[in-house]
Amino acid sequence: MTPSVSIRIAEPTDVPQLATLFKATVLQHGPQYYTAQQTAAWAATADDRDRFQQFILGITTYLAVNESNILGFAGIGSDGYVASTYVHHSYLGQGIGSILMAQILDHAQRDRLPRLYCEASKFSVGLFTKFGFHLYATEVVERHGVTFERYLMEKLMISKKADADCP
Repeated sequence: MTPSVSIRIAEPTDVPQLATLFKATVLQHGPQYYTAQQTAAWAATADDRDRFQQFILGITTYLAVNESNILGFAGIGSDGYVASTYVHHSYLGQGIGSILMAQILDHAQRDRLPRLYCEASKFSVGLFTKFGFHLYATEVVERHGVTFERYLMEKLMISKKADADCP
């Protein structure tokens, strides 16, 4: 069951709580998909405060919140790059990721972005696939001396005007 959620845009004062959410979720959920070394290297991303702040505030990052907590976040750049989709580990499987992804799609339609793209982790591929993203390549990247495979996915957006122009 999806908890009561509202959406708002991240503010600078949210960054420490988002770093905590990010790290806790990766440490809690990552071991189901990644080695201990990969999980620790990924979680360490939240420890670089300046870089993490840019990760959140350098783009539009939407927060799913309830009365007292941030339940998750998703960020999108002006070029259609979906930089993040993270849900607090206590709320995984409750529809929060879907709410955030719907917000990302609304943003893309509103800004008339022709394409969305991302580098998905093993545990986010399913969410992106559910919302019509398609895998077009994989790549191996290095983070903190550890290699990861990630999935390059995209969704081509069709504007309503384009649909109306078709016979």
